[in-house]
Amino acid sequence: MFERKLNFYFLQIEALFGKCEFKNFGCGILTLPSFHELAGLTYNRFHTLSINLTIGIQSEDAPQDPFHSVRPLIEAFNVNNFQNFIAGSSIEVDESTSAWRGKNARKRPSGAPGVIMQKGKPESIGLQFWTASDCSTGLILNIELNEGKQRNDSKPFRDRYSHQQALTIRLCQPWHTSSRQVYGDSYFASVATAVALTQFGLHFSGIIKTASKHSPKTEAFTKLSAADVKKGTSLFFHTSYTVKDSVGEGCHTRELIAVAHKDIKNKLIVSTSMF
Repeated sequence: MFERKLNFYFLQIEALFGKCEFKNFGCGILTLPSFHELAGLTYNRFHTLSINLTIGIQSEDAPQDPFHSVRPLIEAFNVNNFQNFIAGSSIEVDESTSAWRGKNARKRPSGAPGVIMQKGKPESIGLQFWTASDCSTGLILNIELNEGKQRNDSKPFRDRYSHQQALTIRLCQPWHTSSRQVYGDSYFASVATAVALTQFGLHFSGIIKTASKHSPKTEAFTKLSAADVKKGTSLFFHTSYTVKDSVGEGCHTRELIAVAHKDIKNKLIVSTSMF
């Protein structure tokens, strides 16, 4: 993860300021210049600018969309990636926060819309995105904005699926029917999500925490909690289910596996892939 951030940092610097030379000091430590230094600003000047950033006041003839100023950029980013980059065999879905230290639209019209606070995050205040990334390169290929419950519930697939299921389906839409493997953390993972993705020709693997309906979590964790079960022990569960394809071409039998692992905190992973 650190290497991904480091590479992305370099790409941002090159895009904004061209090639930069970095110096190696003792012990082989690579020192990165501060962003305000690259921009030729003092820290106080850079800080003053950042906290006064605005999106721009919406004109009267603009659509009644609070994200109208940034939506074209997001859509162009997604389309350009799909047209010019072929993803590998595995896709990872995740959450991401873009830090925002400027004005908030809840307090003034020119502020950024959708600013949220997430305690415990490295950047706790900002705009939340959901992303789909190529596991081979670590590049983000598809982005969706968190626009709030009301607007999120009006998006495609929400009429048939829960929020997490519909979100995962939308993020992976460019690769439907490609038999790619999708990985997700506990925000996305559930048996229902894994089953839903098979209807769109995708496999899913993810760690189950709270969304444990239809999973063997209770049985598995009960067995792992026994005094004679050693740390590092794993339990394997297997079942089959019938699913109807999204294109309506009939029903098919699919396989679902679950692996429970005893650790400091027990873990349960479900998957529609047979490794």
